[in-house]
Amino acid sequence: MEYGLDITGGDGKTIHLGSDMLSQVLTAFYEDIGRRSVASYTRRQFTAEQWKNLIPKQLWYDTVEEAQDLMDADIQVDIQGYDIDAEVVKAARENAKRAGVDHLIHFQQRAVADLHHPKKYGFVITNPPYGERLEEKEDLPELYTQIGQAYAGLDSWSLYMITSYEDAERYIGRKADKNRKIYNGMIKTYFYQFMGPKPSKRREAAEKTIERKEQQ
Repeated sequence: MEYGLDITGGDGKTIHLGSDMLSQVLTAFYEDIGRRSVASYTRRQFTAEQWKNLIPKQLWYDTVEEAQDLMDADIQVDIQGYDIDAEVVKAARENAKRAGVDHLIHFQQRAVADLHHPKKYGFVITNPPYGERLEEKEDLPELYTQIGQAYAGLDSWSLYMITSYEDAERYIGRKADKNRKIYNGMIKTYFYQFMGPKPSKRREAAEKTIERKEQQ
């Protein structure tokens, strides 16, 4: 079963991506939200570029120029990624390599119960199994309990989770601060948001200074 949590990062903080989302969204999430390193997008070609009757060619040029202006190669990031499924980890590595960010991400094969990180602040983003397959349903209480326990040990972190499992909050161990209904194809799911405290600007600046010194 693919239910390990995956970890990625952005804006100098740590972010965890979940399970089967890893191979699909890791690199795009990192590039768009992480350090805004959109260089790989400026090198890519898109089918929509051929829709000249709908999208003016100049708009593409302007968008590429805007993307280049958003690039920030100096931002500090802590990026890790792990999943219990070796094939998912392998796919994530390949995606990261194609996106040109493989040297910035450390991948591991791990179970969700092993989720931990020394930093005080960060984000967990996960899309664990829903129990759509009958053989998975009996495992869900234990799985979501493990996610809740791992999250509880992450101090001042936030947890963002997409799942159709209606007992998710019960086994996570707390009620979500926000909950939004979304659809994964034809499956109705819920976007649970468990919010952690935000770091003070003074503390955040101090942590970044320490990180820079450690990397020198």
